[in-house]
Amino acid sequence: MNTKKLLTQVKRELWENKIRFVYAPIITTLLLVALMGVGVVKLGMSFGEHGLQFNGGATIGGGASNESRMDMRAMLAKIESDGSNVYDMVVSGATFANTSLLAILFLFVLLAYAHSCLFDDRKNKDILFWRSLPVSETTNVLVKLSFLLLYAPLITLVLNLIVGFVALIGATAFFSYHGVALSSSLGSFAHSSAVLIALKIFLSSIFSFILLLPVIGFMLVSSAWAKKSPFLFSSVLPVGLVVIDAISQKWLGLNLHVIDTLTAYWAMFVKSIQVLDLGHGMHSNTILFDANLISGVLLSTAIGAAFVVGAIWLRNNRYEI
Repeated sequence: MNTKKLLTQVKRELWENKIRFVYAPIITTLLLVALMGVGVVKLGMSFGEHGLQFNGGATIGGGASNESRMDMRAMLAKIESDGSNVYDMVVSGATFANTSLLAILFLFVLLAYAHSCLFDDRKNKDILFWRSLPVSETTNVLVKLSFLLLYAPLITLVLNLIVGFVALIGATAFFSYHGVALSSSLGSFAHSSAVLIALKIFLSSIFSFILLLPVIGFMLVSSAWAKKSPFLFSSVLPVGLVVIDAISQKWLGLNLHVIDTLTAYWAMFVKSIQVLDLGHGMHSNTILFDANLISGVLLSTAIGAAFVVGAIWLRNNRYEI
């Protein structure tokens, strides 16, 4: 399949899901930027009028404007003396806030998309039209899979870079207004790892989605298989298997290993996320990998690939509900 046809498939997905894939994340980030602006203004007013209080009880700022500007330099010196970088603090705070909001949003967006992307084509008979075009079902499913794996990390990366840039500009303007020399601000920025924060979140998100590939693949199979509700199918089947396994173990002494498998997968996922160290390793200059992460990625990829192959087979052998 040539690049033009592939881009057409991508544009189709964006056009059919532009509200939840394009407008919703952009609006979410714009609201956060607006809140950040209000917060900076209120912080400036609070600093100029009442000062800022540290955990130790010392108050910096307050009083006349010139005094507050001098005290701002003292505050930055205190932060630097504690081994922290003010730009890392500002950018990481804004970036993690935006990432958290987008993660909540995409949790519902991708869940709905994974269950509906293959089901709706059959429900609306659109599959008959797309099968009349020179586009294979394999390509169709893989394009949808790429949206599930890559779109959320990519749009989050772009929006995080924008938020980080706005945070940098706002912090520099705030410090300059309170008398901090621009050279001092640039020096702090030069020693920060602020520009890497969004990129490291992006890489961690990619690995997280790969680890979730068995879940994503199962939802695609549910979307390609279900006759009424993919969500009902993907929920009832695992719960039913867990209940059957529990009853079998308790009353028959027979272990079907359904609960053991799900427990082992969850433990592997949690361990791999801990290895990624999303919350604490963002300011380091390296991203650590170990055997737990590599084995988790390989196992998740193999299981997820099997489910995707099943979804492709169903697309090629079932055309109607």
